[in-house]
Formats: sequence, structure tokens, C-alpha cells
Amino acid sequence: MVEMAIVLGVVGLVMGGVWTLAVKVQQTARVQQAVEQVIAVNKNIRSYYQSQPCIPTGNQTAVLTGLPGQNIFPREMLNGGGVVDLWNGGVQVLGVDGACGYLFQLSFLALPGATCAELVPKLTASSEASRGLVAASINGTPLQALPPNPAAIIGAGAGQCNAAATAAVTLNYKLRVSD
Repeated sequence: MVEMAIVLGVVGLVMGGVWTLAVKVQQTARVQQAVEQVIAVNKNIRSYYQSQPCIPTGNQTAVLTGLPGQNIFPREMLNGGGVVDLWNGGVQVLGVDGACGYLFQLSFLALPGATCAELVPKLTASSEASRGLVAASINGTPLQALPPNPAAIIGAGAGQCNAAATAAVTLNYKLRVSD
């Protein structure tokens, strides 16, 4: 009887470890997929607006999802006429440079806190400047450095990813990288 309890306890510990590892692997894969989606969306937006005089100010999400044959957003981001991330939070594209300009924002409106802490350093890596990234913010507070110190963006303060709450993450891009 005691031996059976020990065996079941060990099996339970092993299963718990396997489950924890599987969840971590799934989260890492989702974060990597989100990075790839942002790179694709940024490229597609910049490609579309290269042939336009500028990016109009305001929410461009509906305009971009309604363009036949443009495929601005990956199929898995489209949800009933809206755009969502892999965690089912809203995604929004805004023109932000005057009435008609060359800057746009790509915003994740409700990232889980732990995902925010893992995703923001990847989305703001040094290599992203070559894709037009000029600024980023968490919950409306601009990040002081790109990429940010990962430890500095974790917490419950303004501009931080809070594990107990969702976070709005905004990435600001230039339309033309050479400008």
C-alpha cells in the first residue's frame, strides 16, 4: 500500500513536470509566432502604403482588413471582421502623423502580462529598427530604450507588464525606413 502511494506520488510529480514543460513550450511557440506575425503585418502595411500618398490619421484596421487580395493580416489574426492576436486580444493599426503622414502604430490592446514581458523585448530588438520601428510603449508609457531592459518592464508600475493584468503594447513604425 505504501509502495503504491509512493509510485503514484512519483508518477504525479513526473506528469506535473511534463505538463509544466508543455505549457512553457507552447507559450514560447506562440510568442515566436506573434513576432513573425508582426514582421509580416509591418511588411504588408508598408508595402500597401508605399503606393499611397500617405497614411491617413486614425484607425486603419477596418480599411486594411477590407482590402481585397491584399492579405495585410495573416489569416489566423482575422476574427469576424476584426483583428486579434494569438491570445484573442484586439489588434489595431493607427495612422498617427498628422492628417496624412508616414508614421503608423501597431497596437496589441490586451496582452496577458506574462506574454507582454516575453514579447516586448523580442518586438523591440535592435534588428527591428531596420523594419522602421521608432518607438514603443506599454500601457501608454513610452519605453525609454529600445530594446528595453527585460527586468525593467516587469512589475505593476506605469509602463510595465503586470503578471496580474493585461497590457496594451504599441509599436510605432515609420512607413519609409530610409526617411
